[in-house]
Amino acid sequence: MKIFWRIILALGIIIALVVAYFLVFVYFKPHVDYLKAEVDIEIAGEQLYREFVDDPLQAAKTYNGKVLLVEGVVENIEYLDDMTIAVMIYDDGFFGKEGIRFTLLEGQEKYLLTGRLNRLKGYCTGFTGADVILEHASVH
Repeated sequence: MKIFWRIILALGIIIALVVAYFLVFVYFKPHVDYLKAEVDIEIAGEQLYREFVDDPLQAAKTYNGKVLLVEGVVENIEYLDDMTIAVMIYDDGFFGKEGIRFTLLEGQEKYLLTGRLNRLKGYCTGFTGADVILEHASVH
């Protein structure tokens, strides 16, 4: 019977350590403030889009996971639930207009100038085959 309680105690300690690890390194991990994040790469919108269309794997290695400052003309603003998405259009594709889509941080849409040149900073998450996606975007 002593061995049974030792095994239960050991399992309890292991579970407590796993929970503590999760709390320290995952749950309480500080979140990135994308408004204040440093820009890794500045690039023209059309160049960014063309690089992803021409060689998606190489472009992904270069840009994914980086904060980009993209300059281009915002053609459209879309609203989806509580998200605001700014769109720079560079091509007509099979499913419609293609280009770069920026998911804006709250309140940033009031600084956008549709039909005019804008500079948007965002975190690049990849290419859908039609659009380059930047999240947590802000106007600069």
